[in-house]
Amino acid sequence: MSKKEFSGVFASSGFLSIFPHLLQSKLYSFLVKFIWSLLILFSLFSFKINLFRLDSELVFVKPEDIAFILLFILAAFRLKAISGFPIDLPIIVFIFIGLLSVFFGILEHVMPGPFIGVFYLSKIIQYFLVFYLTIAILREELKVKFFLEIIFISVFLLAGYGIIEHFFPYTHYPFSYPFYYRIYERGFFYHDASHFAAVLMFFSSILFGILLYLGKFPVKIILCLIGIIILSLALFWTYSRASYIALFISFLLISALRSRKILILTIFIIAFVILFFPQAILERLFSIKQAFLNSDPNSSSVAYRFGQIKYAWEGIKQYPLFGIGLGARERVFYENQYLMIFAETGIFGFVAFVAIILSVLKVAWFLQKKAVSNFTKGIAAGYLGGFLGLLIVSNALVVFMISRIMFIFWSVTALVFWLWEKERKSEAAA
Repeated sequence: MSKKEFSGVFASSGFLSIFPHLLQSKLYSFLVKFIWSLLILFSLFSFKINLFRLDSELVFVKPEDIAFILLFILAAFRLKAISGFPIDLPIIVFIFIGLLSVFFGILEHVMPGPFIGVFYLSKIIQYFLVFYLTIAILREELKVKFFLEIIFISVFLLAGYGIIEHFFPYTHYPFSYPFYYRIYERGFFYHDASHFAAVLMFFSSILFGILLYLGKFPVKIILCLIGIIILSLALFWTYSRASYIALFISFLLISALRSRKILILTIFIIAFVILFFPQAILERLFSIKQAFLNSDPNSSSVAYRFGQIKYAWEGIKQYPLFGIGLGARERVFYENQYLMIFAETGIFGFVAFVAIILSVLKVAWFLQKKAVSNFTKGIAAGYLGGFLGLLIVSNALVVFMISRIMFIFWSVTALVFWLWEKERKSEAAA
């Protein structure tokens, strides 16, 4: 199927013309925006509704899945030939290779069950559909201001919850960290501290990018600074070392994109802030050295990951082309996104995955360099820093398989691509 033919899959048809009055109504517009808002909010504050067990995997549904289905039913009426993006072909190829990996994994009897791979692949397709659906409704229904308001309200509610939990911790603390209390570890946020640390890092970066391109708007500058402080506080109390490092590198990249003077100033500010970190955070940060030196996988997460790399590498050598099958192991087995993709989809799947990453970087880089609006430049710069941060965190977490991160990430990515599309059209018309 050619790219042009594939785009026809998304094209509007005569079927959609059955609902002309619905499409033009204020009620329809309200419903689309409302359900999209619920999708963003539910993706962060979600919980599992267990349904049944499929092979070795527990099948469940989450509120954001229900919101996604409703949004898909509604937004399908707005889809109009969504194509022409650099990411289209890599996504198609990755999905196709994922399907092949599942097929060969079943043939080689390395999959725990025939439906596990389909389940994992369907989740990945769902994330990509969020991207395309968000672009579709950005074209017709959503305004950038409303989009960012909903996104940041949801993220600030999440950060607020984390700050409250820090000051009012659970009385019965079932974990044995010697120096610190991790937020987002209890209740329906079960062991999600590292997941939310990645989210907080990503949006701190976007706010920082916006801040550096604001110009002389003191009120907005103060609001951005307060926002960054709130998100960073919650981030630091997750005690996620990978996200600490990702945040620092992200801020340095964003500063470098702005100017050399800003980069030097950011380095001094980061160094100054670190001096006033609480002892628990400093001990957690500097324990990275000990984690690398400790060879016991039971007491060092780094040693554990190296052990899993060695174990997974045996499967890679045995099934190098298409891997052992997407979803052949539980995602927590890897704690490394690149290792998971390589082991489960092989060389072909890994190359397609890298192509998706490069396509996203290419679009964000173009937007940051070519955008006329400073606000758009700020969003693009912040996105580039945050995306780089997610790629760093992916060495310690399967970032691109986690719904708490991916729903909101692909929504923001859709905004970046939509702005890129507008920028290209403006450039062509000039």
